[in-house]
Amino acid sequence: MLEAAAEQLAVEVSDDEIRALLTDQGEDEETIAQFMESEALERIREDLRLRKALDRIAAEVKRVTPERDQIWTPDKEKPATETKLWTPGSKEPA
Repeated sequence: MLEAAAEQLAVEVSDDEIRALLTDQGEDEETIAQFMESEALERIREDLRLRKALDRIAAEVKRVTPERDQIWTPDKEKPATETKLWTPGSKEPA
């Protein structure tokens, strides 16, 4: 579902964003250059893409605060009636 949201929102992660993240984490230029040429680059890019999509969704969500009286409950639709249990030997009401 998050993948579909990332596609719908056209979320992408650039090489510069990945470099910035690695720099923020304290990696040196040589390590970053090696990482950018490794097979792990695309896995990290996809992870960051999904994270960005989730962050964007969370930022755009409008919080719903329902009032207690407005919450639908099935019991409020039916009038309160006494529940009668039929047992063998009892007469059915006419």
